[in-house]
Amino acid sequence: MHWLLRWECNFPARPKEFCERIARLPLREDLAYKCDYRNIREISTLSFLNEDPRQMERVRYSKNDEAVFLQLREVVWALRRELLDNVCRH
Repeated sequence: MHWLLRWECNFPARPKEFCERIARLPLREDLAYKCDYRNIREISTLSFLNEDPRQMERVRYSKNDEAVFLQLREVVWALRRELLDNVCRH
């Protein structure tokens, strides 16, 4: 979510500011998962997050980051599909 929203919606790259922006969204108070700085801080420094995930075929990542990249790639694809299919059409 962090990676795509940085690029698609110009959300802040810094984890704390990102979560503050998420907290200002009109969301239910009883969400099962909330944006937590501690949960995204570690991955927010990965170099491939500075590349545009909307052009996934061009994103380069290190072998050490491959497992995280593959997981985040799936999240980006699913979130982008949801945005394009449901949110952006309304």
